[in-house]
Amino acid sequence: MGVAQYYEGKYRAALNNLHAALKEPYESLKTPRSVSHTKLLIGLIYFRLGFYEKAELFLRAALEVAKEESELDLECISLSNLAMVYLRLGENAKAETSARQGIEQAIGLHPLKSGQFLRHVEVLFSIYVRTGETSKAENLL
Repeated sequence: MGVAQYYEGKYRAALNNLHAALKEPYESLKTPRSVSHTKLLIGLIYFRLGFYEKAELFLRAALEVAKEESELDLECISLSNLAMVYLRLGENAKAETSARQGIEQAIGLHPLKSGQFLRHVEVLFSIYVRTGETSKAENLL
């Protein structure tokens, strides 16, 4: 239910249901991937609502579970989203590092011209544009 609410833009209701799903004993979450994905969605909701510190907390938690379970796609997604959180928090060096790590992970997962890969590059591009480093942004093109 929380996932559907997230995609419908019903963020507050989604938060309630996703948080409830994370409570022990994780009965509604059958796999570690589900736990990571749930934490990722909670982090994205907090980001959209402007609660960047909470977003960071949940995205880092999603990243940890993804790393532990070798879920490389969720690891890439978590890193790229963490990059955007760090940018909003004014932590530009962390934003760039996180975006680059997401790209490095994505290189082994997706063809370089695929939409999945290019989304990770787009995050780094956005960081450079927003921080005024246009020459670095141009080098990505």
